[in-house]
Amino acid sequence: FVVENKPNGDTKHSQPAFVRVKDPADVRSHPIMGVIIDLVDNYISSLTVSAKYPGEVDEELPSTILWAWFLRAQLHEMCGDYTEALSVIEKCIKHTPTAVDMYERKARILKLCGDTNLAADCLDSARELDLQDRYINNKTTKYMLRANRDNVARERISLFTRHEGNPEQNLYDMQCTWYELELAACYARKGDWGKCLKK
Repeated sequence: FVVENKPNGDTKHSQPAFVRVKDPADVRSHPIMGVIIDLVDNYISSLTVSAKYPGEVDEELPSTILWAWFLRAQLHEMCGDYTEALSVIEKCIKHTPTAVDMYERKARILKLCGDTNLAADCLDSARELDLQDRYINNKTTKYMLRANRDNVARERISLFTRHEGNPEQNLYDMQCTWYELELAACYARKGDWGKCLKK
């Protein structure tokens, strides 16, 4: 199954062919994880040397190695090896500095490391690569709120709201509950209980 579904250069979002388990210790010790890591490492080694999958004749697109590295970074992340995951994702960013997905993965890893400010800055860099992308803008807003930077978050979210002066009123009217809840949590972390309770 895994060999038949190897990552393809033109497949933008290759996902691991197994169910995500939450505890890194369980993931790392799972017997299938070792098989998948060996398989991905073989792909990366072969693609680096010859731009081909092992045993294949045709060369792959240059982006194939990028997505193989991306998958490897995701596997490191799942195993709780955040330093290694950051190292691999940096390689991805160096390879293709305009790939928004790489910055998003890096921000997620930084968040898991506990550095919410750096994660928010990283995601903001991704947002600047594609100012028309509502998803990445919303994700940046969420990370800014988790970094307790509510003013910057308000600026980011207001880029995609229809409002006459008050973007938060528009978000309230639109029942954008994720924003309301994240903002309330931000106020709670800052000890601003009045604003928190209003949200």
